[in-house]
Amino acid sequence: MSAVPATPASGPAWAAPLRARWLQFAPRERLALAVMAWAVGIVVGWLLLISPALKTLREAPAKQQVVDAQFDEMRRLADEARGLGQQPRLPPAQAVAALNAAVRRLGDKARLQMDGDRATVTLQGIPGAEFTAFLAEIRAGARARPLEAKLLRNAAQGYDGTLVLGLAVGL
Repeated sequence: MSAVPATPASGPAWAAPLRARWLQFAPRERLALAVMAWAVGIVVGWLLLISPALKTLREAPAKQQVVDAQFDEMRRLADEARGLGQQPRLPPAQAVAALNAAVRRLGDKARLQMDGDRATVTLQGIPGAEFTAFLAEIRAGARARPLEAKLLRNAAQGYDGTLVLGLAVGL
């Protein structure tokens, strides 16, 4: 191998000492250093470029299933909201009666207070599943929608607090 002398046209000035040091190595040492540099470059390329891409490809199907499930749930909720919005409005007396019936089913865990077209339900120790069923019942039966909720989870894994509902009443 022939050595090419460093000239100003062959690279930046800061590289001249490195080039001179490189030329001092024996051809065998240069080959070993070049192979090691390539190996380090391949490892770094793998760690920074290829490995993250492969990880993304491996995880994509599972993440896609989660997103699809969330999308299906959102579509179901949108259909339910559309259906509820198309229901005819209830006479005020019928809406209040349906709300009273739903609160009575909760027993001593709930108390109802009416104020015009708003109702305040005070809850004490209602379990999560029972609360979810209650919300579905008042939404479908009384056409009531939650306007404000101040709920706290208690030690018995139930909910305490108040729920202000708006009654969608018509003539």
